[in-house]
Amino acid sequence: MNNYMEVLTLSVGMMQTGKTMSELDSTAIAMLDDIAHSNAGTAGAQARGWLESYYGHHFCDCLNITDNQGFKSAAINPALLNQALGVKLTVDPNPAREWAAFDYTLPKNTGKAVIKITDATGQVVKVVEVTGTQGQHVWDTREVKPGVYFYTFIVNGIGNTAKLIITK
Repeated sequence: MNNYMEVLTLSVGMMQTGKTMSELDSTAIAMLDDIAHSNAGTAGAQARGWLESYYGHHFCDCLNITDNQGFKSAAINPALLNQALGVKLTVDPNPAREWAAFDYTLPKNTGKAVIKITDATGQVVKVVEVTGTQGQHVWDTREVKPGVYFYTFIVNGIGNTAKLIITK
């Protein structure tokens, strides 16, 4: 309440003397700066507004987010997001014996994407860069052992993973 009264008194005093906010003396600017940094209420908001508008100060109302916390969200389903963007990848046949055909569709504004194939232990077996809006990549599965593999289709930094079984 005291801060609000100080700001109100300053404002009334400026109006009574016919001065504008750009004509504050150093004492008034220091007082506003103190209120701007210490008050989250109306007085602090008004002080920050005046200092930013007339004196080139900058106050960040940013969230206190460390590392990459702002990018983590359990609410976003990559498969649904890719579907909404027009991303599509199918693999046929599955299970595969000698080869597997990856048919893909990319959004028009996407230049390239990556198909990353890993084995059950997480070791990368193959990485294929795909381009264009539609296409097919045929993978010769005779070069790997039978088992469970995972393929991740990464488009615009968003990956969607599914399972591929190789039989002999």
